[in-house]
Amino acid sequence: MKRPAEYGSGRIPEFTLPRAATSVVAISAAYVYFLIFAQFAFVKLAQADRLNQGGLRIVMACMGVAGVCASLAAARAFKAEPRIQRARLLIGFAGCGMAAMLALCAPGLLTRGLVAAMIGGFLGALTVNLAAGVPFSLRTRHRGLCVGLATGLAYAICNIPTVFGGTPRFQSFVAMAACATGFIASYFLIIDRTPDKGHLARVNGVSFRHRSDWTFACLVAIFLALVWLDSTAFNILQATPELNQFGWGSAELQWKNAGVHLVMAIVGGMLLDHGRLRRVLLIAFVALASAALCLSMSTPAVQMTHWLYAAGVSLYSAALVFAPTEDRRIGVSQAAMRAGILYAVAGWAGSAFGIGMAQDLHTVPHWFVGLAGGVVLLCSRQPAGSSPAFLLRRAIVIVGAGTLAFLVTSMSAVRRIAFTPRMTDSTAGREVYISEGCINCHTQYVRRGASDESWWGPAANPNRVLNQAPPLIGNRRSPAWNRLHLIDPSTLSPGSRMPSYAYLFAPDDRRGDALLAYLASLGADTFDRRTATSLNWRPVSDVKPIATAAQTLLFQRSCAQCHGPLGKGDGPLASNFTPVPPRDLTLGQWHFFAYHSASPILDLARTIKFGVAGTSMPGHEIFSDSEVLGLAQYVYSLKHSTNPNAVIP
Repeated sequence: MKRPAEYGSGRIPEFTLPRAATSVVAISAAYVYFLIFAQFAFVKLAQADRLNQGGLRIVMACMGVAGVCASLAAARAFKAEPRIQRARLLIGFAGCGMAAMLALCAPGLLTRGLVAAMIGGFLGALTVNLAAGVPFSLRTRHRGLCVGLATGLAYAICNIPTVFGGTPRFQSFVAMAACATGFIASYFLIIDRTPDKGHLARVNGVSFRHRSDWTFACLVAIFLALVWLDSTAFNILQATPELNQFGWGSAELQWKNAGVHLVMAIVGGMLLDHGRLRRVLLIAFVALASAALCLSMSTPAVQMTHWLYAAGVSLYSAALVFAPTEDRRIGVSQAAMRAGILYAVAGWAGSAFGIGMAQDLHTVPHWFVGLAGGVVLLCSRQPAGSSPAFLLRRAIVIVGAGTLAFLVTSMSAVRRIAFTPRMTDSTAGREVYISEGCINCHTQYVRRGASDESWWGPAANPNRVLNQAPPLIGNRRSPAWNRLHLIDPSTLSPGSRMPSYAYLFAPDDRRGDALLAYLASLGADTFDRRTATSLNWRPVSDVKPIATAAQTLLFQRSCAQCHGPLGKGDGPLASNFTPVPPRDLTLGQWHFFAYHSASPILDLARTIKFGVAGTSMPGHEIFSDSEVLGLAQYVYSLKHSTNPNAVIP
């Protein structure tokens, strides 16, 4: 095969399929790893470790900091020598694959943090080496088209139903397969020695004007706004089932998403080949901004969100890979430095800011869309003869505006939920449940074969739970009980460490009632099976009730607040429970389903352990069998002058 002409020769060589194919595969493999694993599967694996929100943020911060540092270090150490470039690509893919393997067996905050740092470090270095070296080595007038095809294929692969709907473990294996594919492609990648200056100024008859570093700073600001907007919108779409269903709710929609991503990325690549970088970025912003504004609109508009989002993301993603080498007059070392700065600031930092905004505000504020639009428009065109002082002032304005947006987002004292006409009380309540961090302490996942099944009902379907966004891995208390517990937890659970959420029930705040509606909806689909479980429950055969003194103490601590110290239903909290007040236990009418039962102690124990549906009588699943039996004997004794110590038949 004839050796292609160097860029400095003044002409572009003919298109060669092996050169383009290996480059497309390498770029696509890196993007698949980033999309399906670094941003998706690894987060799920960390959540499966039951890390609280603070721990999860620490883990992701490790990834982000490592990514920033590795991107800048790789840019500074970049060499145009083909053997060095290939070696660094091979090391990058091997390191990313190893990190994905370790993620499958690395529970705990410390180990997750170390693996996250590995992911960020190897991925940051890999992307810089790919973006700086591979586009130059393509040496074809269709360089933008190849880049667009690579990014479009990556998005399409990640949206294939089998991949998108797979478990985090399966997605991790997909990421490892992508790394192996990228490793092989890098080994056969045709990398020529690239001169450090004197690149072609014309491609397809289009002139490429040399861009100063100041102008590149404006380009970084545009990408920062786009990545920030993308990350915020994506996390909201994933975390809101009512929005998620319109984009990824079925296999058909996932295939359509894959098609939109592929087509729009190819279109973006074709525009890039004709020198339309700024136009591609402007169209991408319009699509992403429209998607963000549709988030709070009625259902017909919401259904357009995912298509607009997919189009915008695909366009700017192709440009993100293309941009560092878009100006062909710069040298390869300068292209590497630009790639490092671009991915450190816009890629890693922009993603972190967007994720933080989504977690804190659960919506894309309209003021932020306007601010991002101002940045994009301000930086899209440079007036002729602009002085460095003018560009410096413009950069200061942009950085200051971005910093202000971040501070306003971070310092929001009250995290409001955007109640919209499409939200029912229970769906809005789910948003409150997430925003107030209830998941940090409370689980909704019922494990198979564990005590969970006797406590909370039938075991949960893992696939169904994991497909929630985010997974809220029950609850059978009445709204009245939950309301009082949220306002003042210690009244119903003495010694509870749960903070008060009384502010959710302020007169002008709908969040409290929405949260109660959501809690009331949990477990509604398993009511019959839970009832059967409670009716069939029996304590361990050889268990003995706790002593009489312990029975009295347990009753006063856990029951007297509602039933009163003597069990007459006149406890200090009794008036809070309507329309069915706490029962007067001295009347002997203790339960509903087994009155005049041949085994009253057992039926009382079942009532105490599982509660009574439709009333404010909660279950006490955390009590041991000895405690439940002892408390049942104590309640039975309230009607009788002596404790019969009845034997359970």
